[in-house]
Amino acid sequence: LRDNCQCPHCFLRSARARSLLLTELDVDTGVDRVLLTEPTKVSVIWPDQHISEFDADWLKKRCFSPSARQKQQMELFLNDRHYWGSELQIPTASFEEVLTDDKAAYAWLAALRRVGIVYLKGAPVEQGQVARLSERIGYLRLTFYGHTWQVQDKADANNVAYTSGKLSLHTDYPALH
Repeated sequence: LRDNCQCPHCFLRSARARSLLLTELDVDTGVDRVLLTEPTKVSVIWPDQHISEFDADWLKKRCFSPSARQKQQMELFLNDRHYWGSELQIPTASFEEVLTDDKAAYAWLAALRRVGIVYLKGAPVEQGQVARLSERIGYLRLTFYGHTWQVQDKADANNVAYTSGKLSLHTDYPALH
């Protein structure tokens, strides 16, 4: 809590930034006293007698009790997952709708998170479509392959992506940056 103090000594309002240096914090500090100063304000008095005032709702949103953490996880993360079996029905979405409609994009991303795979139908065959889709939801990361990889048929291929054969479901070096 000490590093979240908003008093003038710890926080520069004009910059909306912490002015207290993390190196100045005593990570082993305790709390000297806690006072309810207003119906919705809590004051923490530290051993060095510094006073930090917090809004009760702000503190409640940052509660680390097991039940509060579970509630926050349910709000922040999509915990509904579908495990694959022989009955798997792969969800589908329209490529163009995902690109142009926020609700369709959200439904696509939610299905992707829940099931792990979604067929996007109707994508143009021109180069650059993977980049269009990626930029709809984020940014492209430059790798040693470039921003994207062009799958094409080449004679004497040194990679299966350069053959006319089918590629199995895979990810290419997902943890490599």
